Amino acid sequence: MNSRRLVHLLPRVPQSCSLSTNKSTSVPPRFQSRLQSLTDASRDNLIAKLPPYTPPANVSSQIQSFAVRLLNASPSNPSAYRFQSNAEKFKLFTACAREFQHPVLNSYIHELTDVSALIQYYQTPVASPDALSRLCEQADQLPSNLSIATKPIRFNPNDTTFFKRTAYPGRSTIVSGLGTAKKYKGFRAPPTRRIRVEYQDRV
Repeated sequence: MNSRRLVHLLPRVPQSCSLSTNKSTSVPPRFQSRLQSLTDASRDNLIAKLPPYTPPANVSSQIQSFAVRLLNASPSNPSAYRFQSNAEKFKLFTACAREFQHPVLNSYIHELTDVSALIQYYQTPVASPDALSRLCEQADQLPSNLSIATKPIRFNPNDTTFFKRTAYPGRSTIVSGLGTAKKYKGFRAPPTRRIRVEYQDRV
């Protein structure tokens, strides 16, 4: 084959592309770079969207208190306690997720081998890419007549709040999503109150 013809067949590399890998980059804290990369990816992937999280001021002392109370860690240095089993991780991680409203992602569980690593995880802030969540964080700068609800209102007749009536009496409110069903509880109307045969009556 003619060499001149072969040159035309090869793909051209744009001049703007640089193959140099000598750029200096600063090393961020342990979990910050990965959490931030997930936040950036969630701009294009709704499944990877992370809720915003701001570490409270007492996050370290609160986790240490949990470790002493739940795992019998040494009160003098609870941060040095190493987890002995997955059951201990589950017990402490569940308590922290309930307290801080920020669960531990599955990809980090194997790295959190002691209490100090868990404290470092919960000291890492997470910024939300969702514009609606960012507006809620700036509530003091919004008009006073603007109200933003980030969580859906689910009807439940056993609820003690003001929302005890529904426009669809006798109809169940079922959360069918696998992920959302863990966050938002649904309501199944009793068979005597249902006005028609629903899907759950057939299963």
